[in-house]
Amino acid sequence: MQVRCLRQLVMMRKGFRFWVTIGALSVASSLPGVAESGAPLDLSGFAPNTTLLERRDLGDIGGTAITHFEISYRNSGDSSRLILGIGSSCPYLSATVSRYRIPPGEDALISIVLDPAGIEGERNEHVMIDVLDDMECTEVVALRFNVTPVPKPHLTLEPGDVDLGIVVIGDSATFTVRVHNTGDADLILPVAPFAESSALAIEPGPNGAISGIHPGESVEWRIVFSPPANVNYYEEIVDVLVNDPSAERLRIRAYVCANDELKAALDRQAARE
Repeated sequence: MQVRCLRQLVMMRKGFRFWVTIGALSVASSLPGVAESGAPLDLSGFAPNTTLLERRDLGDIGGTAITHFEISYRNSGDSSRLILGIGSSCPYLSATVSRYRIPPGEDALISIVLDPAGIEGERNEHVMIDVLDDMECTEVVALRFNVTPVPKPHLTLEPGDVDLGIVVIGDSATFTVRVHNTGDADLILPVAPFAESSALAIEPGPNGAISGIHPGESVEWRIVFSPPANVNYYEEIVDVLVNDPSAERLRIRAYVCANDELKAALDRQAARE
């Protein structure tokens, strides 16, 4: 759900007032900007003179929802203050500052971006702000959030291993494979789902090519195998080119012979065995 909210938290510490402004967010439960109670942050791994400025629970965040924060960090003292540096505890949380020297009564704008692509589950991360006041110190903003899984398709094949027996060069063999989407997002099917180097091609159905399969549904592929002329035994494990990197692969096996007479002889020999 897209939520627009504006909350300001004013804190006084050593002549600083600290505003947190939350812009357009995609959240599913508790809103960012609500302070979280609980056990204190373990600061033993930080530099000396590190203090916890604020702990916040962002709730559930969709795996594709980029969340933006704007923080106004005000110098309410009577002399200039310096932000020596700003950083975060993880690669998917970035922070930048508009200026590093803050005259008395003015602000520095700190922008924080949370991009959860590629991660899932509950996370506890933080932003560190190094400040030069009467002495050098570090302020920590602790963030907790839960990244909900991104819906993904998943392709499975039935059967996934096909033995075509003996195929004559110049002829073709046609077989049927059931394609299932066992994931929870649409599976996109290209017109040519196999690499050009493959000896396989899809035979269009009566309604033309099928472009996608909804979750929990399946379609039937009629696949045509055209044997290459320079092999006696053909075996290929084929990648299916769909929007599922973990899609099941199709294994094809066939004996390739030069003519019908040879094929008939091989069939007779196989029958005797």
